[in-house]
Amino acid sequence: MNNKPALIFTIVFAVIAVATVVLTVVLLTSEDQNGGGSVTTPAYTGDYAPDEDFKNEILDSVAPRLIRDNYKVLQLFYTVGMSHKPEPYDNIPEDGYYTAVSSEFSTAEELFELVERTFSKETAQRIITNPLGEGAVYSNRKIGNEKGLLGINMDFTPMDYDLIWEDPEIRVDFISEEACIITITLKTLTGVVEVKSMHLDKYEDGLWRLENIII
Repeated sequence: MNNKPALIFTIVFAVIAVATVVLTVVLLTSEDQNGGGSVTTPAYTGDYAPDEDFKNEILDSVAPRLIRDNYKVLQLFYTVGMSHKPEPYDNIPEDGYYTAVSSEFSTAEELFELVERTFSKETAQRIITNPLGEGAVYSNRKIGNEKGLLGINMDFTPMDYDLIWEDPEIRVDFISEEACIITITLKTLTGVVEVKSMHLDKYEDGLWRLENIII
């Protein structure tokens, strides 16, 4: 996408309950949005007490990365999509895909790697192959001698979406050294607060991933 959000992460070390820490994430987008919110009731309160190194790893690296990449995938596959080039003479693409315009991804494999490192295997497969129930949004194209061009489905229609991701509050509940819960507070355009929780787990390759996409 051309209009990629800049993200600033502010960590607030405010202990709400045992093994519960607040993480405030500020997303600055090109849109004029006024968001935020607060959570007063922990979604999970456990007896596990993380040491400082582990807590810092989650708050400084893991949680910001997962929220940032979740937001990016949400925009790319669900709510916005990539811009694309027109076909010669404004023809309809024979393969059903327009050539996508992206400064970050040049092939479908590069884009799918983002999805696969962010979400569980089952969720990543669903996002890549059929996120909105209308088939794959992105695929590689072959045009003449050019191979592997990233293409976006000509029939892609963004979903209706009114949640504001600017200045959300993120709370991390620590379950174990290999599992946490992220709770995010968002607002709609009309000011209605929505609270969403999601498991994140550490996998055998050492990466933390969200169990499902936060929408």
